[in-house]
Amino acid sequence: MAQEALAFIKRNMQRRSIVMGLFRQEEWEYPEVALREAIVNALVHRDYSVGARGTQVQIEMYPDRLLVRSPGGLYGPVAIEELGLRGTSSSRNRALLKILVDAPFEDGRTVCENVGSGIFTMRRAMADAGMEPPVFSDNVSTFEVTFPNHPLLDQDTLSG
Repeated sequence: MAQEALAFIKRNMQRRSIVMGLFRQEEWEYPEVALREAIVNALVHRDYSVGARGTQVQIEMYPDRLLVRSPGGLYGPVAIEELGLRGTSSSRNRALLKILVDAPFEDGRTVCENVGSGIFTMRRAMADAGMEPPVFSDNVSTFEVTFPNHPLLDQDTLSG
């Protein structure tokens, strides 16, 4: 599911071209590693209880943002402000997480690492791309990650 979701996003997002000296570099509209982490987190940490059955992980693309929505809010004693901090992790689906730690992803890495690094990785990938950080929203019955689609710095500043 993670591979198919990422492939869908890649088919529908733009590429940006950045000219550096004599060479042109192609970049995805959003950093692929950040999207991968958001998708995997949504699938692994979603609510699979009877009350949430039939509710899907949703990916919505807009001109100004990409949103990943997962059934079930934050689980355990984790607050929005603590997301991405070392030692802050809570897993609703431990058995599924254990399976996915050993399952290979298309790039040879495992689907997830179970070290609580997903949020940190998303933030770092967005910062490395010169983009605003993702926005996290806990709505009790859903959890959302929103990736803004505009850079922190304008193109002149990035290329200068």
